[in-house]
Order: sequence, then C-alpha cells, then structure tokens
Amino acid sequence: MATTTSGARKLSGSAPKTAAGQRAGHPVDGATSGATAGDTVGARIRGFARRHWIFGLLLLAGVLLRAATVYAYWPAFWFRNDSNGYIAGASDPQPDGFGGANGIGYPAFLWLVHWTNSLAVVSIAQHVLGVALAVLIYAFLRRRGLPGWLASLGAATQLLDAQMVALEHYVLADSLFTLLITAAAILLLYNDKPGVFACVASSVLLVGGVLTRTIGIGLAGIFALYLIVRWAGWKRVVAFVLPVLVLLGGYLGWMHSEYGTFSFSRMQGLYLYSRTAQIADCDRLRLSAAERAFCPTTPVSKREDRGDWFLWNGPQMGLQRYTPAQQAAISGFAKQVIKQQPGDYLALVARDTAKYLLPGQPVTSWDTCVGGWWAMPAQLPDNSTTFQTRCKAL
Repeated sequence: MATTTSGARKLSGSAPKTAAGQRAGHPVDGATSGATAGDTVGARIRGFARRHWIFGLLLLAGVLLRAATVYAYWPAFWFRNDSNGYIAGASDPQPDGFGGANGIGYPAFLWLVHWTNSLAVVSIAQHVLGVALAVLIYAFLRRRGLPGWLASLGAATQLLDAQMVALEHYVLADSLFTLLITAAAILLLYNDKPGVFACVASSVLLVGGVLTRTIGIGLAGIFALYLIVRWAGWKRVVAFVLPVLVLLGGYLGWMHSEYGTFSFSRMQGLYLYSRTAQIADCDRLRLSAAERAFCPTTPVSKREDRGDWFLWNGPQMGLQRYTPAQQAAISGFAKQVIKQQPGDYLALVARDTAKYLLPGQPVTSWDTCVGGWWAMPAQLPDNSTTFQTRCKAL
C-alpha cells in the first residue's frame, strides 16, 4: 500500500498542467510565455496609471496649456532690450553675456539652437523643459514618501501657473535658471545620502545656474553646508565643492583675461550701488571725492523703495553709461555704505526678503506694475516678435 501511495504521488507530481492551472498563470507544456509577458506589461501599465492618474491629468493639462500658448502667441514673447541682448550674446559669446549685465549661461543655451534661426524653437524648447521640471518635481516628492495627490499638487504649481508658462515663452533666462537650480537641489535631496556622481552632477548644474543668473551663487554655500551637516562623507563634499571651484574659477579667469576684473559681471558693482544708494547717508559717510560724486541728492526718507531705481536713475542718469573708472568709484561707494552702515544694510536686506517670505507685506504700485509684466497680454501687434512688455493694470 505504501508503495502504491508513493507511486500515486509520483504520478500526480508528473501529471501535465490542466486548463485550470493555465488560467492560474502556469503555461501548458510547449506554450510560449508571450501572452503572459504581454499580460504582465499591461498589468504594470494599468498599475502605473492607477498610481499616478492625478498627476497624469495635470500633466496633460500643462501640455495643452503650453500648446495653446505657443499657438496664440507665436513665436515667442520679447522683453525690451534684454531679449535682443541675449540673442546678440548667442551669436558672439562673451563671458558676461551681453552688455556686462548677465552671465554666459542663457546665451550658450540659445547658441545650441541658433542654427534653426527660429524663436519658436526657443520658446517650445523652454516649454518642454518646464514640463520636464514638473515631472522631476513629482518624481522627487514621491521618492520622499508623499502620496500621489499631494505630490501632484506640488508639481501643479510648475505645470499650471500662468506666470511660469509666460516666462517659458519669453526669450529670457528665468525658466532655464529655475530648471538648473531646482534640478541641482533635487539631485542632492533625492536620496538620504547622495552618491558621488549625483554630487558632481548637482555641482555642474548649479554652476550652470550661476552662469545664467549670478544670484544663484549663494546656493553653492547652502548646498555644501547641507552635505556637511548631513555628513554624507568627505568624498561627496569634495565631489560637490571641487567642480564649483574649478568651473567658477575658470570663468572668473576668463573674465579677468577679457576685462581685467575678477567678477561675474561688469555691472556687479553697479547692482550693489543701486541697492545701497537707497540707504546711503552721505552726511556721515567717509568717502573719496570720486565716490562722493555718486551720492544721491534726494533725502533718504524720500528715496524710491525700489532696488533697481538707481541703476537707471543715478546722479548722472543711467549707470551703464559710466566709464570703467567711474564704475570703480561706484563700486567703492557701495562697499563703503555697507562697511559704515552695516545695520542699515542688514535692515534693508531683511525688509526686502520679508516681502517674499512673510504674509501681509505691503504691495506698492510698482509691485503691481511688475506683476503685470508677466500677465498674458490680451492683444499683440502684428509683429509679435517685437512685442515690448509694459506695466498693465491688474
């Protein structure tokens, strides 16, 4: 009986699969696994769609919004002299972009597509990058544990904000700068401890952002501090810091060879002057004769509360018209204000920063005007490529 039972078990174990077994996922002998593989791929696609359907709908809406923008405002928006300067910088690359005002990052981007001789290619490329950034943001938020609906909300600000879409449509550096610095940050934060390659890639992207808009330079220190505080290891810290030093150092060397100055922009001192002229109390400042020539004549209490006012309305009207010697005096003036009025300067920085971080801040007519710059215009002239933005009532 034992032998019979054992034999029955052997026969049972060697029996061919039944139709029921095939339905359970076990192929019949001689059958290919193609159908099963196809079912597996289909199941994965359906599962992916179920997990990310909210973001998928937002992504579709974002793409359609950008397609409508390209169709309605063909080929691109043009911003005063800035867009023209960027285009000129792309055809004749210089280390400080154009006119000494900006870095080479955005002109280099334009140079990559200049062979198309089409502004539409520029705007469409920037829209594609904007959508790609939204996907990157969503993937990062999901990676860090957020549920799909909340991660979708985080990405929606990039996908559906009309101001972001408008900026992507301008021949301006803002959308490229946003992509570069955001991608650099995400590479460092994607995992609890970033890999060496991620640190190098983040560093290179950040340098690209700095060379696009020099305001990004402060992020280099913040990112390096993050790696030190989290203590990702010396290899990772060096992998991030070294490319920043080498690439930015090389750029500064290029600036010095071209213009004799170690700075990111020939207008660097002029920008600083425009900020410090708001608070400069020349009656109590110790200045050289050349520096004192740039003291504002308006009393401190009656000066315009705009960071760029004195950039265009300096004592001799228009800082960009000054000679190199005068620009050096202007830079010296700004440094003396910071040195001799440190409290006033810190208060100015804190006040301006609060406008972006704290609720309930006063909104001036100029703030409203600037906000109108980035609204989609209701009408365009026949030649929309020369469209000049103006302050519009909101």
